[in-house]
Amino acid sequence: SSFLTRKTLRNGENTGKSNIRPFNIIKIGLERPREELFSRINARVDQMVNSGLLHESMSLMPHRDKNALNTVGYKELLRYFRGEWTLQRAIEMIQQNSRRYAKKQLTWFNRDPEIHWFHPDDQEGIFELISSITFKISSAFSLSVNTVCCSSIERSHITISQVPSPSYVPYATC
Repeated sequence: SSFLTRKTLRNGENTGKSNIRPFNIIKIGLERPREELFSRINARVDQMVNSGLLHESMSLMPHRDKNALNTVGYKELLRYFRGEWTLQRAIEMIQQNSRRYAKKQLTWFNRDPEIHWFHPDDQEGIFELISSITFKISSAFSLSVNTVCCSSIERSHITISQVPSPSYVPYATC
């Protein structure tokens, strides 16, 4: 938000800029069934602990009063280091708080009706969506389209863009 006006900069307010973009955005979200997601979160926390999270957290003890350490993982281990919790309790709370954070993220993203949701293993479905949209764009502009896509999905999102250029040829990026 603007400090002086206390108004947000959403929708081009106070920026003097148009909200119209010279490209379209296709939003693709990756989701897993809740049980699978939570199981993966728990396993990831265990992996982090086994890979040195305790040592890393202990080295940050001199900075424990800094707000940056009031995050999932550090704040629970700080309670363990102060003797308030057992190590097992701290790990369980890291897992629980990580699951809560994931649920908050899902709630946030689920409010966006433009997101096309897929399971991460559904690469075929994702590529079908990309091909379908790319075909519609190329048909609308009577252009041939070169679609460039990755052979595997390693990131959490894919962006399809129409790039303003002399020929205004739509393309896909992964």
